[in-house]
Amino acid sequence: MFTNKKLSELLILFLVVKSLYAQTSWTRDTTNPIIASNNWTNYVNDVSAYKYALRPSVMFDDEKNVYRMWFNSLAYGGGTAFCISEAVSVDGVTWFVNAKNPEVVPTLGTFDENGLSCGSVIKDNQGYKLYYSGYNHSLLVYEIGLATSVDGTHWTKYVTNPIMKVGLAGSWDTKGLYDPKVIFDGGVYKMWYGGNNETEFAIGYATSADGITWTKYANNPVLTKG
Repeated sequence: MFTNKKLSELLILFLVVKSLYAQTSWTRDTTNPIIASNNWTNYVNDVSAYKYALRPSVMFDDEKNVYRMWFNSLAYGGGTAFCISEAVSVDGVTWFVNAKNPEVVPTLGTFDENGLSCGSVIKDNQGYKLYYSGYNHSLLVYEIGLATSVDGTHWTKYVTNPIMKVGLAGSWDTKGLYDPKVIFDGGVYKMWYGGNNETEFAIGYATSADGITWTKYANNPVLTKG
């Protein structure tokens, strides 16, 4: 015979399992794309029109009660390097790009001087943290950097970027680190990221106590090609 406590535990388990299965079924919205690239010929002098908009990182900001998206952008009249821009939405469907875009741009003489690739944005008790990969033509590698913000719009790059560097010669991630995805879980920051050794791509894992100094998992990569 089940006790009330046991029934409650079974109900919770059922709901968790049900929600996990429900997340595998998706329906594309009929209004796609929600942030569109534009015809190149007609927008060559429009810095607010995007040649490319990709790699979104989305959160629901409960403080502002809106959905916020940070994404990779390449705008007309904005140079040839990829930057990071922002858009907001009240319903997650209709989006409005920030007039101050792009928010994060390459910095000459650094690891990201030739372009940024948006990874993920998280919010903790210190504000917002943006993790991204940057590229430098002279170094021929992607590495991972950090930018911080108190409002999610005005960003400051961490002074000792990159916070994650490629591995030593012969390692699985010696040629590049890409697309970091970060969560803050019970006092521990956890990151999953792509890496390659010029031959194969795989996924690695790293942890941090402060979101700044990271330790790569000793048994990386955690996921390799099938």
